Amino acid sequence: MYWVLDGYHAVWNRWALRQVNALHAAGRMFEERDHVHTLLYDYCWEFRRHPDGVPIEVALDHPYRGFVPVFIDRTDGITNEVLWEWLRSEHLPALLPGSDADLVAAFTPIALEIDAPGDVPREAASESRTLLLWFLSTPPEVAWEPVIVEHRRRLEESGLGRVVAALPFIPTIPGTDIYTDKLWLD
Repeated sequence: MYWVLDGYHAVWNRWALRQVNALHAAGRMFEERDHVHTLLYDYCWEFRRHPDGVPIEVALDHPYRGFVPVFIDRTDGITNEVLWEWLRSEHLPALLPGSDADLVAAFTPIALEIDAPGDVPREAASESRTLLLWFLSTPPEVAWEPVIVEHRRRLEESGLGRVVAALPFIPTIPGTDIYTDKLWLD
């Protein structure tokens, strides 16, 4: 997960392609994993539990205990504007107070053709997709039921869309081997 600054997509793409090809050439890609998702997204808006909380620009550097990308497909006939109005005016103000979610940011897929090694599956950007990134003050397993499952329940009851994937992540600790024992199953 990383941010690409406005106006730097071409620079990033050249750098990323060079890095991935170098990793492949050095035998450093992890072939036992299943590639799940590679797509670029445009940032649209953020909602903070506290108005003076961590802004999205520095969220990846903040010591959050985890984050969860939640992929939503809108119901036919529902626009981004309708979904986003409900999220920002009703849903998030009701769900976030007292919860383990500190920050939620919304993104839409970019329909771009990017260079990538041949083993990276190509994905089409869905016009009905919204990506919400949930930044958590507790590990995802603690926040899962009261935040992510509850978000899904309320969203689907609203009829505005459905969750198609929710993928919990915990941060690594740079400079350590913490969590590396969890990369492979015996």
